[in-house]
Amino acid sequence: MGWVVGETPIYYMYVVKKNNIYYFILVGVLLTMFNPDYVTPLERKRRLKAAQKETKVAKTISIPISYWALLDEIKTKLGKKNANATLLYCIEQIGVELELET
Repeated sequence: MGWVVGETPIYYMYVVKKNNIYYFILVGVLLTMFNPDYVTPLERKRRLKAAQKETKVAKTISIPISYWALLDEIKTKLGKKNANATLLYCIEQIGVELELET
């Protein structure tokens, strides 16, 4: 919810007569109104982030180089995009084998 400045100006015309001369004054006003459906960009971004199903966490993994090589071979054989996708696949498959995941 928020206050929104109107996009279409409303014009008022004033006619003033002074010394037998007519002056036409045109005044434009942008109305400010309350729009209950308006969502600020910051709130929209927060809602989008809250709706995401994935939690991102940074973690350093220290394993011997031979395991990284094995991971790379698995990635190549499965056609995965990167090491993250390969690790996710391996974790999911172990979960399925242990009947923790369906």
